[in-house]
Amino acid sequence: DINATSLNDSATLAEHWNGTSWSKVATVNPTVGSYFYGVTTIAANDVWAVGQSFNFGSNSWNTLIEHYNGSTWAVVTSANSSTLDYNELDTISAFSSTDIWAVGGHAPVDGSGNLGTFQSLAEHWDGASWTVVSTPNTATGGNAILGVNALEANHAVGVGYGDFVNGSAPQEGEAWDLTLGGSTNVVLNASASDNAFLSVARAADGVWAVGYASTSSLSPLGNLVWQANWNSSTHTLTWAASPGASDSPSSTFEFLNAVAAVSPSVFWAVGTEDNNTFVDQTLTEVYCGLHFMVSAPPTAVPGSAFWLTVPAKNADASTATGYQGTIPFTRHDSQSVMPAVYTHTP
Repeated sequence: DINATSLNDSATLAEHWNGTSWSKVATVNPTVGSYFYGVTTIAANDVWAVGQSFNFGSNSWNTLIEHYNGSTWAVVTSANSSTLDYNELDTISAFSSTDIWAVGGHAPVDGSGNLGTFQSLAEHWDGASWTVVSTPNTATGGNAILGVNALEANHAVGVGYGDFVNGSAPQEGEAWDLTLGGSTNVVLNASASDNAFLSVARAADGVWAVGYASTSSLSPLGNLVWQANWNSSTHTLTWAASPGASDSPSSTFEFLNAVAAVSPSVFWAVGTEDNNTFVDQTLTEVYCGLHFMVSAPPTAVPGSAFWLTVPAKNADASTATGYQGTIPFTRHDSQSVMPAVYTHTP
């Protein structure tokens, strides 16, 4: 956003990189007081951004969704829990041009403008309109979905937080299984104190969510990372029984704000950390998990067998000598004969 003089005097801001430099691209502002918080790109002429704008008619904040068609940005009618509520969309993820998810939170507003309990908010685009998708919430406290990733048609994973009584009890890390037929959620806590997820990314069957956690109400925030596995055959997302391990350069304060997937075994995350001198600094971490390499002869003779070598590699590229998983083979050439499923031995 571009903030002129006050909170309610802001405008949306979009910039484009052409390979050499960044330039501002004109956007639309339904009212004074408009923000973009998230963006997703399907194609060069199919880009979506989400956020919120102030509705002076109802004196409340409403969702804002805009679409870029390759030449101009335009507002697309979005859904709200109620136009009288405070509504906010924080991020967006697309499976296709007709299957997109946007998530955030909403809260009732009283006559004095005070916000009530936050509840999770999810919306879905079917190619024609945006509609609110019902989502569960933990206990009676505030809830918000801050990260989302489209898994398959009409199915996405969302992450965020919930608490029991609007901040008087610890936050809970939450993950939502978002579907049009009925969404569910699960609590993922690394500690008995505050937990929250801010972003989630996926490549093939690999999924990581990132955020923060603290061990007690008096302890500083620390990185929180949690891994899941996506099975496209059974359409199920399975979260690990416990959080993953991340580098923790600071004992004073740190958290991971966003994550991106390069491959099922390589993820990048960014955030902030205190360098123990009470100065915040950028924090970047990379995850490289167990992965496989494949090598074969540069040429093959029809009708003759040849060797495939498929070593399992650790994060540091050393051979995973203790790996005992299986390797199934598939073929694109109907004339070829594939080896049976291979089981690694130590």
